Amino acid sequence: MKKKEEKMKHSETCYATCSCTLRKCFFCEVEDLDARMAIFESIDAERERQDKKWGEQNHPIVLLPSIDYYINRGIAEGLKSSNRQASREGEITWRGILLEEVYEALAEPDPEKCKSELIQVAAVAVAMIESIQRKQERSHETKSGA
Repeated sequence: MKKKEEKMKHSETCYATCSCTLRKCFFCEVEDLDARMAIFESIDAERERQDKKWGEQNHPIVLLPSIDYYINRGIAEGLKSSNRQASREGEITWRGILLEEVYEALAEPDPEKCKSELIQVAAVAVAMIESIQRKQERSHETKSGA
């Protein structure tokens, strides 16, 4: 019953689109859905291109025990510390955030945890793209005098 009530809180469009039973609905929460969907479409097109070029890929994520695992773990911890310091100083960058997430994923031997880290990598990459697009739009508006 509770799930049905949660579904009913969403708009008819949202319900028809996503059948969301989550507390937070993607389609209700995204500020610029068209822009984000365009990013996802670009990602999907790139995945299609990769599959066409290479076929299905099923490489191991990491081979344990591996020196790479320990190196990646150290880099991830170093980036996390560096990002905390940069954030305190108001100098955080997308590069630092993305690299921290990438190295956390590379250092995670558990497949489920690695998957979770890779979702974070993808989310940060999308946020970076959105940031680039906003800056381009603002630059265009400034140049055009809008």
